[in-house]
Amino acid sequence: MKKRILVFLFLLLFPLKVLASQSGWIEKNGYYKPYVKVKANNCLVLFITEKGKVYRGKCRKNRSVVTPGKKFFTKSVRITYVILKLEDFSYPKVIEIGEITE
Repeated sequence: MKKRILVFLFLLLFPLKVLASQSGWIEKNGYYKPYVKVKANNCLVLFITEKGKVYRGKCRKNRSVVTPGKKFFTKSVRITYVILKLEDFSYPKVIEIGEITE
């Protein structure tokens, strides 16, 4: 009975994890940069630190990985990201909100 419940929960939650954007940290020359993989074109990603500082990353053509311009010394910084879809002459739409984990 317990195994059936666990298998059911796994099958229920696994697709939700696959649909979410992938995020993490890129290490380069001793510094760390947060990244988010997006599927949509013409979007803006806001990276918000725990201290309230906001950094932005813009989608580039033919690239699915978005990073901010800011480099961090450590991965222990807690960062929340917001993916915004930019449309012509209208307000941006929030596609996803998440947190970057180690």
